[in-house]
This record gives sequence, C-alpha cells and structure tokens, in this order.
Amino acid sequence: MSKTNVIKFVTDDAYIHDYRPMAPSLKYAPEWWKKLPRHFVSQDEAHPVVNPSMKGCPGFIDLYKNSFALPVDCEIELSEFILDDNKVALRWWPEHAGSIHPDVQTGNAFSDRYHHFKVSCRYSFATEGSDNFLITNNFWGDRLNIHVLNGVMPSTKNALPLRINMYIPKGFGYLKFNYGDIIAHAIPLSGKKYVVEKKLMMGDEYVKYHRYHQVLARTRLDATKIRREISDDTA
Repeated sequence: MSKTNVIKFVTDDAYIHDYRPMAPSLKYAPEWWKKLPRHFVSQDEAHPVVNPSMKGCPGFIDLYKNSFALPVDCEIELSEFILDDNKVALRWWPEHAGSIHPDVQTGNAFSDRYHHFKVSCRYSFATEGSDNFLITNNFWGDRLNIHVLNGVMPSTKNALPLRINMYIPKGFGYLKFNYGDIIAHAIPLSGKKYVVEKKLMMGDEYVKYHRYHQVLARTRLDATKIRREISDDTA
C-alpha cells in the first residue's frame, strides 16, 4: 500500500481553517473557469470546426490539479501617497499584515515602476519529508495588478508562517485584498501527490509549533548586528 503524502496546514484563524484553507486549486476555481465549455465551434460558417477551449488545455488542467491555492488570511488595504520629496510610497492596513523591502535593497532596479509588498500570513504548511514548492501567481486573471514573485520554497516538518512577496505596478492608487482571497499557488516540484490535513492551533500551542520561526528571527537579528559591526569597523 502506497504511503499518503501529507501537507500539514496550520492556522490560528477559525474562518480560514473552516472555509478558506490551503487546498487543491480546483476547489477555488473562479466562476469564469467553471462556466467555460470544454469546446467551441469556430465562427467560420462555411467550415465550422470544433475547437477545445482553455478548459481542455493540458497545461491549465495540470496546473490547477497539481497546485495548491494559498489564501490571504486577513483583509488588507493598500494605498499610495506622496512623500515630501515627491516620491510615491506605499502604505497598508493593518500594519501587521505585511512589510516592504526598501528600494536600496534592489539597487533601485524596480523603484521607478513597482512597489514591493510582502504579505505576512499567520498560517503555515509543512511536509514530513523534504520537498520544494514553487510559489507563483494564481493565473486566474482576477489579480492582473499584482506580480507574485516566483520562488522555490523548501518544505520540511519545521513549519514557518508563510510570506508571499509581490511587486505592484505604481499608479494603482488603492488596492484591497479581501479575507480569504486566493493570491498564489504552491506547486510541489517533486511531482508527489499530496493531501492537505488542516489543524487549528491557538495560543501557546501555535507559538510552540512555530518555534523554528523564532529561531530564524533571532538568527537574522544576530546576523544584521554582525554586519553592522563589520561595516562600522573601518579602522
């Protein structure tokens, strides 16, 4: 009997746990996809030909069947404002929902056209064995104004609350993510078939389960302190 590969999805949000957990992407397929016929007849009346629609495209079918949808676990509002030096900046609410990397970290390579924003999710997903997941856009056409950064995220039994990086074209004015919106896909690069087991954790249980996150946070702080000391030591 073959072993079942499990993704353990953990959240402290009862609504996300019950109604919008990480799940196979087809579960959250948009209405336009559900209504799309598998075939259509070409408009050439003299030579009508039956053609497949996107719903019959193996590429899209494989993407939706083998990927897992990732939700936003709070309502986030983003807006642009003008700084004193006339540069366009980004602000968001609630403040704990995300963060940004300053333009200097990318050598201002994107600052003329894009804002960076990182969604800070409270949930995590983990696997018993090591695997790599591609984090990418949801490709549903409902979020054309964001670009989720493609990246490979290693997954082990040491769970980390998820962070989703994106670039947002400047000039959008105001943008809102609704509670439970699907903004990204996670695709297992090993090709393994997974089932999602969800668990609601609260308080100390949640903190203890994500203790590896606290270790990494302290490590990053120590590394930052060391880099600063090296930079200051010019003698």
